[in-house]
Amino acid sequence: MACDHEALAAMRREIEAPGVRVALIGFNEYSKHLLNWHSDKIVAIYDEEEWKVGIRFRDRKVVSSNEKFEIDLLVVCEYAQLYAFAGKIRALYDKKVRLYYPPRLHYKPTVEINVFEQDGIYNQIDFSKHQSPMSMMEPNKLKFLSELMRAGLKSEGDIVEMGCYQGGSVWHLAHVLKNLGETRTIYMFDVFETHMMHPNATMCNDEIARRLSFYPHCVRLEGLVNDNNLLDQVRGKKICFAHYDLGFIPEAVEFLWDHLNPGAPMVLDNYGHIAIDPWDLDEFFGQRGAHIIRLPWSEQGIVFKPCN
Repeated sequence: MACDHEALAAMRREIEAPGVRVALIGFNEYSKHLLNWHSDKIVAIYDEEEWKVGIRFRDRKVVSSNEKFEIDLLVVCEYAQLYAFAGKIRALYDKKVRLYYPPRLHYKPTVEINVFEQDGIYNQIDFSKHQSPMSMMEPNKLKFLSELMRAGLKSEGDIVEMGCYQGGSVWHLAHVLKNLGETRTIYMFDVFETHMMHPNATMCNDEIARRLSFYPHCVRLEGLVNDNNLLDQVRGKKICFAHYDLGFIPEAVEFLWDHLNPGAPMVLDNYGHIAIDPWDLDEFFGQRGAHIIRLPWSEQGIVFKPCN
């Protein structure tokens, strides 16, 4: 991508301050231009991409996040490293070194950023649906679902989804778990191929299994979600996150609630659909001292199990 010269000029003004010693974050066209002009002030370049570490330019080396230098200023040159990686480098200096980023970078504003473009675990996940299985959920809902699951990972236990269709949301959750180095089991409850006469009966067990083969910790449980023979395969296990994408089925909701860790989230994907009688869900959780959080941009509801 060609340099945003307005951003480049802003970075250069910061570096030109008298006596300042600088480390750059991100080895790219911006940092190379800055080194051409101010190599006497620039001590090193940090970059999170392993293949760049060790590259030398103008006698300055690209380094990883564990090297520390005598500097006064960190200048962010790479938009994709503006959030997580820049924060990591700033923490290396105990937040005592000033961090500078221009008002825009790569022609994108830096005051408000898309954190999903910044978090490395999402970089290899295609939320566009071009590669993922079919899902009824839009990309932003899938991202939000993934973030709620990550909140649940703070406690031990496995993940349960009831109402999987073709496995689209599980595919995304599994990619997040894999990128985090997790090996927790995802239990998938649905009727799958037994649902033969319904217009939505396009779930192919072999296809789902192949699509999810990259994460061998998915367990498909085929049948009705209130079937005790299926529930018994999860009974007694701790659940750190639950995704419920069905109408109100008391036995299934109660099972999830009883096994959900205190403080853990449960997503009710169809909560805003009047056809599923959301009042029943309100009553169920209200009787258990919980409140369903309504999302103004979505029909989803979220409920956290109280810790007491």
